[in-house]
Amino acid sequence: MKRRMKRLGCLFLAFAMSFGQSTVMAAEPSRESKPESVQMTSQLAAQKVTEESPYVITEGERKSGAKEGTAKTANADNILPPQMGWSSWNCFRQNIDENKIREVGHALIDSGLNEYGYVYLNMDDCWQSSMRDENGRMQFDLTGFPSGPAFIKELNNMAGEESKHPLKVGVYSSSGNYTCEDLTASYGHEETDARTFAEWGVEYLKYDYCHVVDMDVDSGYITDAPEVDYITVAKANTPETVKYEAEDAKLEGNASKQDWYVTGLNKGGGSVTFEQIEVPEDGRYVLTIGFRKTYSKGKYAEVVVNSDVTYETTFAPTSGWSNTGRQQMYIDLKKGTNTIKIHNPIKGQKEDSIRRYTKMGNALKAATAQVAAENNTEEKPIFYSVCEHGRTQPWTWAQDFASSWRISGDINSNWDTIVSKYDQAAVLWNHQQAGAYNDPDMLEVGNGTLSEEENKSHFTLWCMLSSPLILGNDVRKFVKEDGTIDHEACNGAYDIVTNQELIRLNQEWPLLQCKRVSQAQNVDILVKPLDNQEIAVCFFNRGSAAVSADYDLSQASKDDARAELPSTSVYAATDLWDPDLHTDIVSNTLNSGEIPGHGVKVYRVRAAQAGETDKLTGFNCSAEELVSCGEIFDVSANVNNMGSTSMKDIRVELEVPEGFQTEKTSTDEKDGLAFGEQSAYTWKVTAPEGKTKGNVRVVLSYLYEG
Repeated sequence: MKRRMKRLGCLFLAFAMSFGQSTVMAAEPSRESKPESVQMTSQLAAQKVTEESPYVITEGERKSGAKEGTAKTANADNILPPQMGWSSWNCFRQNIDENKIREVGHALIDSGLNEYGYVYLNMDDCWQSSMRDENGRMQFDLTGFPSGPAFIKELNNMAGEESKHPLKVGVYSSSGNYTCEDLTASYGHEETDARTFAEWGVEYLKYDYCHVVDMDVDSGYITDAPEVDYITVAKANTPETVKYEAEDAKLEGNASKQDWYVTGLNKGGGSVTFEQIEVPEDGRYVLTIGFRKTYSKGKYAEVVVNSDVTYETTFAPTSGWSNTGRQQMYIDLKKGTNTIKIHNPIKGQKEDSIRRYTKMGNALKAATAQVAAENNTEEKPIFYSVCEHGRTQPWTWAQDFASSWRISGDINSNWDTIVSKYDQAAVLWNHQQAGAYNDPDMLEVGNGTLSEEENKSHFTLWCMLSSPLILGNDVRKFVKEDGTIDHEACNGAYDIVTNQELIRLNQEWPLLQCKRVSQAQNVDILVKPLDNQEIAVCFFNRGSAAVSADYDLSQASKDDARAELPSTSVYAATDLWDPDLHTDIVSNTLNSGEIPGHGVKVYRVRAAQAGETDKLTGFNCSAEELVSCGEIFDVSANVNNMGSTSMKDIRVELEVPEGFQTEKTSTDEKDGLAFGEQSAYTWKVTAPEGKTKGNVRVVLSYLYEG
């Protein structure tokens, strides 16, 4: 049996005092056979102590604007959590076929990975033929995937009709004229391909950036606009009637008249708007743009009808042998008066990327909605993964239409590359929001020469970053011939990627990326807001030698305004890599314990609840903030039994210096407290006249039953 004692006090200075303390004591078993009293003393001085933060915050982390999460059910409003699944590229690269993908599908199910959430089975480049079909639609490789679109249904049904985690199929394309493996891609075919994918039941699209700017033969982005002479509008197969001269149109920006044409529309610099376009009825019309020909590698324009609908048109390279040309396109007009604006908003690569990726994103959303409406079925949203490699900072423009965006080039299975990808993602926390995620690329867990500790860190960091969890190893190795799990395969990767508590951090609301709040002493400390006023705290040891670190939990909401961890004196911290998920009751200071080289320690933290440990006492006292000498003031204290073991022989006493007079005024004092009970104590104290300094203490002592 052990008596616990707590002293709370205040130092009087000159004619004033400051008083107030709240604490929680968690009792530990005595290591000595002889019982003895334990005294814990805390003294408050009547002065303010300031301390500079040891945390190093990077420039990118100081930016504001991160959106706060709200408590919702996953998939509400078609907001998808970070994608979980497997991709063919790291494992098979271009050498994929139907049999290999079928084997992977069975492995995802037989290993139970789909039950953990790894449901997207993504076929990367080379699933498709180099030819489109007779209707201009993409098609599967005609010999490698002989089942064609029916193969998607086979994969969907592979887990069985009763499965709550059926496989979802993903495909790949590019925003250029060809894919990275030089096969047919989607540029100029966005609506057709989106419709095709939606009809097939595709639920994931990785959209790459190959054959846009990297080769001399690539089309690149076009900042030049046509020099407009006139336009005409007529129904197809009917003669043109009225010619609308550009020199009579509304000119804005750099647009100007030059002889018989209008110039200055390049690089978003100007526009020409024809404001009085009369047609007799609603319908589709042929717009003809007359333009001045010069030697050119190609020009681009967007035609905006009635400030609402935008059409794109690319002008062929011209030699300039003749000085006039005609470009035709279909547009929809309404009966009566219409406006037609011609301009080129492409100032450079960024605007061109936004155009390419927005067009496919909008096409996917329209296609899934149309297919659902036509078939009277629930809409299947397509997870849209923008793979622009971070060239034009997609985190600044892709949130409204993309599910995730690559922030950099391809990952490799070596430690330095993984840390580099993490660093690039860490500073982008305020650009991420629920349903739109920074993507540092696929997981390399189980690949290359990564150690088990490095694999754990890699997976943990991606979970903390709310990044996609796309496996890239050969998951077929996880299943032995007898159908059991091979826990040693791929350097123990299975037990790492199936850590349910880490997956929860990644998949549960509010779906917010962690914020790096410290980089002191080569240990990164990450704080991730969670639901129910909880947070995750990750300690990442960047060095090769074992270290430990501390984090002040009372600073969590200050370090990251999104964190809603209550301010208290005691917290419950669960070690998420501990097999038993051991929970410690800790004070404001969370100690990491020993972190191996290149390793992590990660905790789920919440305010401790009364009764979740057997011996936990809440004790606080207070008094008026400022007291003059000679004044009468009140002192109060409260004892709360927050542990499941009853307290007895409770004594609360007030100690004052010589010359002070005290009178106990409390009436409901208790000498024993069961779980959840509390007792209050109050005194009136008279301070003596004249300058006085000394300590006033409230002393609590008690025993536990048993």
